[in-house]
Amino acid sequence: MTEDRYWLRLIGACFFGGLLLFYLVLNITVKGGKVTMPDLKGLSRSAAEYKLKSLGLRMTVREERFSSEAPYGSVLEQDIEAGAAIKRDRDVELILSKGSKIVNVPQLAGLPSSLQAKLLLEQNGLELAAEDSVYDPSPKDTVLAQAPEAGAEVARGDQVSLLSSLGPAQNAWVMPDFRGGDASIARAEAQKMGLVLRNVTEKKIPSAVPGSVAAQSLSPGARVEEGTELSLVVVSGNENDSGARLADLSFDVPEDGVAERRVIITITDDSGEHAVFNRMVRPAENIRVQPRVHGKAKYCVSLAGEVVEQKEIP
Repeated sequence: MTEDRYWLRLIGACFFGGLLLFYLVLNITVKGGKVTMPDLKGLSRSAAEYKLKSLGLRMTVREERFSSEAPYGSVLEQDIEAGAAIKRDRDVELILSKGSKIVNVPQLAGLPSSLQAKLLLEQNGLELAAEDSVYDPSPKDTVLAQAPEAGAEVARGDQVSLLSSLGPAQNAWVMPDFRGGDASIARAEAQKMGLVLRNVTEKKIPSAVPGSVAAQSLSPGARVEEGTELSLVVVSGNENDSGARLADLSFDVPEDGVAERRVIITITDDSGEHAVFNRMVRPAENIRVQPRVHGKAKYCVSLAGEVVEQKEIP
């Protein structure tokens, strides 16, 4: 009788053990597609999205609100309470912070590029307004100034203006008209302006003054910068060249406080009339030219369109 009870107890224990095991397996099978909802409050938008994605959940933004305490873009509220068991592959709605309505303008001046400044503004909920650029010794694209200044309190969404660098300025000039003038003077003027004399070709032109400039690659009156290339066509010598002599002419621009004015020096000799100097000059500047002349010659100096000096050339 004792042995029969033993077997009955053993069978009963196995039966109840089987029921327990079945319950556990069933529970795991039913709840295997569920996850525990994490607490997302205070997390940044990207961190919350990553956390939900790793659990097989999707994030949607239901609303954005201003908050003086929560940083911009952080989670304020979630529609499912933290700790709740939920099925995978479902949406979780969040309310994100728009940050404070009032923000401080970040320090932008000194940044190496306006692109970095724009990114920093976006991170603070601000926008980039019109950007101006000026020549400056600072490297190109460096942020030189900003408005409003760093630390100023502005409303989120306001615009900030920038002033950036175009890099060191290059000297710029108004291109003179070398045509008809002495080629040696043209070379000296081009060198003074920082132009690169790329090519000088000679061409025989009847009745033209040997050694004078017949053509130039840069248009007179055009804006040219230091380092611009210049090509000249120079009149080659002819049978009448033996009668040429070198003249030494000098003119001092009056120091009268007037801004730059154009000075034109014209030579008239047996070969005709031609300009040997034609450009803008500053007050008190000394002009010296050494043109070649033929036979009886004279020169005329015109300052701002008015003849101020006219003499015979010995």
